[in-house]
Amino acid sequence: MPRIFSIIGLLVMALAWVRAADLPAAELTAEEKVKVRALIQQLGDRSYKARETAANQIVEYGRAAEPLLREALNHPMPEVRTRCARLLPIAMQHDLEKLIKAFLDDKEGKKPTPLAGWERFKEVAGKDEAARELFVDLHRVEGGFMDLVEHDPAAAAAKMSIKCQEFMQARNFGQNVGTPTQVALMLFALLHPKLKVDPNSQNFFSSGLYTMSFNQRGKEVLKENPAVRKMLVQYMQNSHQNMGHQFIWIIANIELKDAADIVRRHIKSAERDPYTRSFAIATLGKIGNRSDIVELLPLLEKTESIGSVQFGNGSAIHTQLRDVALASLILLSGQDLSDYNFAYLKAFNNGMGRMNFNFALSPGMLGFNDDATRTAAIKKWRDWYEVEKKKK
Repeated sequence: MPRIFSIIGLLVMALAWVRAADLPAAELTAEEKVKVRALIQQLGDRSYKARETAANQIVEYGRAAEPLLREALNHPMPEVRTRCARLLPIAMQHDLEKLIKAFLDDKEGKKPTPLAGWERFKEVAGKDEAARELFVDLHRVEGGFMDLVEHDPAAAAAKMSIKCQEFMQARNFGQNVGTPTQVALMLFALLHPKLKVDPNSQNFFSSGLYTMSFNQRGKEVLKENPAVRKMLVQYMQNSHQNMGHQFIWIIANIELKDAADIVRRHIKSAERDPYTRSFAIATLGKIGNRSDIVELLPLLEKTESIGSVQFGNGSAIHTQLRDVALASLILLSGQDLSDYNFAYLKAFNNGMGRMNFNFALSPGMLGFNDDATRTAAIKKWRDWYEVEKKKK
C-alpha cells in the first residue's frame, strides 16, 4: 500500500468534496470505533512505520472515520492533530474514488449513482466512455460545486458569477487556455435550467471562450472533446442574443461545424445588422455544405455596404453584403476565390491560388474596386451554377 504522506500534496490538490447527504450512509460499528481510535492514537507513535500503517488503515474506513478524525483535531498530541487534519480530506477522497470506480465499472449504466448531476450530464454532454471519464473528472476537481449546482442552483449561481469573471481573467495570462475539465464544469453549470447568472457574468465567460478560440491549444480544448463541443453548442444556442457576434467569431475560429445552425439562424435574423450578418455568411462558407447554396442565393441581391478600405495609394475596396455571399457560395461550391477577381486577393495573394487570410474574420476584405468587376464575378458564378443544375 502506498505511503499516505508521500503523495498527500497531490491528493489535496485533486480533492473532490462530496456532501455527506449524497453518499451512502456510513457509520462505524462500536468495535470499529474502538479500532479507529486506537489507530488515531498510533499516529503519534515514535515509529514512522507504525504511524504510516495507522494512517493507511484509517483511510480505508473512508467517510465513516470522519467524526473520529474531527474529534481528534483537538487531541493533546500535536503530531496526532496534524496527521488527522491531513487524513480527513484523504479519507473523503477515498470514498469518492470507490464511488467513481463503481460508476465506471457499470459500463451499461444500469445502476444509479450518487455522483451528483449524472442524469443531466448524459443529456447535455453524452454518455459514452469519454463523456463518463469527463464527468468523473468534474467530481474529482470540484465535486462540491457539482453537488451544489444540482441541489441548490440558486446558491450555485452566486459562485458561478465569480467563476465566470475568474475564467475570463485567467485567459489574459500567458498561454493559460484552460483545460477540458475547467470548460466543461462551466458549461455544465450554465446549462442548468434553474441556474441563472446575470448578462455580465455570461459575457465574462463568453469573452474567455473567445480568447481561447485564437490559441491553438484553446481551439483543441473547445473542439476536440465531443462532450465539451456538444455543451458549447448548446450554450451558444441558449445564451443572450447580444453575444451572438462573439459566438460567430468563436465558431469561425475553431471551424465548429456542429454549430452551423447557429450561423444559419444569424443570417436569417432580421434583427442583425449587415455587418454582423456578413460575419455569419462568411463563417457559413467555412463550415457549411452544398445544401446551404440555395439559402445563400437570394443574398446575391443584397447591396448593403459592409464598408470600404484602401491600402496605400491603391484603389479603394468597397464591400457589399452580396460580395460576402458570393465568396461563401464560391467556397461551398468547391471553387477558388482567386478566380473571381476579389480586389484584396488580386493585390496581396501574389498568384498563390487559395486565400492567405481568414476571410471569415475579415469579410470586409471581400469587396471589389468597382461595380463592373463585381457584376462580372456574380455573373460568372451564376453561369457556373446554371450549368451544374443542368447536370443533375
